[in-house]
Amino acid sequence: MNAPRLVYSAILALTVTVVASAIQARAQTPAPAAPPAPVPGQAGRGRMGGMMAERAKIEADMAAQARKLDELVAQMNAAKGADKVDRVAAALTELVAQHNAMHRRMMAPGGMMAPPQTPSPTTAPEQNPPLPQAHDH
Repeated sequence: MNAPRLVYSAILALTVTVVASAIQARAQTPAPAAPPAPVPGQAGRGRMGGMMAERAKIEADMAAQARKLDELVAQMNAAKGADKVDRVAAALTELVAQHNAMHRRMMAPGGMMAPPQTPSPTTAPEQNPPLPQAHDH
């Protein structure tokens, strides 16, 4: 057998041995334990839990508002004569009230559409001092 072929055979054998060892080691490594189940009464702890609870509250409020509008629209559609005008007014009034409430929430500090807060004097970045002017000599 010539020398290059012997070297390639040795490298191949070494590679197969290393790969086989890695596969065997992985097979013997126990699977990681499943994360512990949440303890009742501790859900919603920490910042993420608080955010999730707030989101759930918002979703529940939105569902309740949608149900109320659905009910008013059903009453409006079933009404006849002068009662229909009153039902249209009730549905429209509720719709405008919900829209205004949503707008206030979104524009409140921390809301999705709130203008950026201006930094207070204690947190404002320091002004860079003016650069010295070059003098003609």
